[in-house]
Amino acid sequence: RWPFFRGHRSNSSNKLLPKVIVPAVFEEYSSQKVLVTEWIDGIPLAQAPKEQIRELIPVGVELFLCQLLDIGRFHADPHPGNL
Repeated sequence: RWPFFRGHRSNSSNKLLPKVIVPAVFEEYSSQKVLVTEWIDGIPLAQAPKEQIRELIPVGVELFLCQLLDIGRFHADPHPGNL
């Protein structure tokens, strides 16, 4: 059902974006309109130190371009609560 996420789970093969974690998809609870993924603990981007945000900006840009140009699908709601 979500073939564009298959193979994007492992971070070890991703040399360009080693800090990116793609959550596991729970296909049994997902549908064409709802994607259910695992919860990943972290801090909201808005609460991160400014230095860390500056480091993450190029990662976010590269990730968005990778999603758009390589995978052909992208996160359509990338507000700080979703990043």
